[in-house]
Amino acid sequence: MERKLLAGVMLVAVSGTLIAARSDANGSAQQACDIQGVWNMVSYSYNGKAQDLRGTKSRKVVTKRYWLGITMDSRRDTIPLQSALDSARYFAMSGGSGHYRVAGNRYTEQWEFFSDPRMLGKTMTATCRTEGGRWYHTYRLTDLAPQTTKPSRDSVTEVFIRAE
Repeated sequence: MERKLLAGVMLVAVSGTLIAARSDANGSAQQACDIQGVWNMVSYSYNGKAQDLRGTKSRKVVTKRYWLGITMDSRRDTIPLQSALDSARYFAMSGGSGHYRVAGNRYTEQWEFFSDPRMLGKTMTATCRTEGGRWYHTYRLTDLAPQTTKPSRDSVTEVFIRAE
């Protein structure tokens, strides 16, 4: 009787492990990074040190296959329009767009539109997770640096809050 019970418990445990592994491999289980929606950046850190966002607003819109990110100076309306540089800052916004894919906690963007033309066609891979309406997005600066710069081990973590 003990053997049959032990064999039954082992069969259930092995079956559960195989089902979980198959779900993870196929991506049909709950994803670690559920990001479809509209997101506003609420914090940003560089190598683990919080950075000030008070002068900037960033939003990311993520559909089933595409992403769009946009950033602007939140105080543009206070810039005096006295020079060409003032005008450039007043009207400036930066951003990018392209398609993406998520596999577990790996988020990879392909940049089809970007404010820096050197980045067009590049991909950037980040780790990501969503928790309590927040999206934690971490990447290395090497992924953002043009090929002419030397590789960097520096990392950035962006935290977004779900707006929709």
